[in-house]
Amino acid sequence: MGRRTGEEHYGNAPPSVVADSTPDTRTPEKIAEDEDRAAEAKKEAGRERVRERGEAEPPTPRADSTPQPHCSLSIPGTKQRVPVFPTEDGMGEFAKAAATGDAPGMQAAIVGNHGYYVPSQTGCAWLHVGLLGSTSIRITEGAHLGEAGWVPTEWASGQ
Repeated sequence: MGRRTGEEHYGNAPPSVVADSTPDTRTPEKIAEDEDRAAEAKKEAGRERVRERGEAEPPTPRADSTPQPHCSLSIPGTKQRVPVFPTEDGMGEFAKAAATGDAPGMQAAIVGNHGYYVPSQTGCAWLHVGLLGSTSIRITEGAHLGEAGWVPTEWASGQ
């Protein structure tokens, strides 16, 4: 048995757990930059998954000067954050779990389909009304500005 070096970790804890126990010394600007980078990586991973599965991505706005109707996202009767999904199928999976009150199923749908949350009343633009009560939107404000996604139609209300 030799001496422990600084590269070893303590007990059975993986090195990442030990490293994460130190205080975060990043500036607020660096934290925001890191979060933006992580959000972009997550968005690209969702796009890659969509391509691999052969699904169509949510439509993008036309290049002409036609303005898109403005809406805001909210879950009727609540002030909860609103989940948004990169694919219509992901939104449908979440809706099925929500209809039965299956909280673990809802969380699995968000994680497994690369969904993300936006605050209630986040601005958006309608892109396309899909089948079975789904709507494609583009986020027009906040951390997910410019991202397209799918929500149940009743969650996107006009202003």
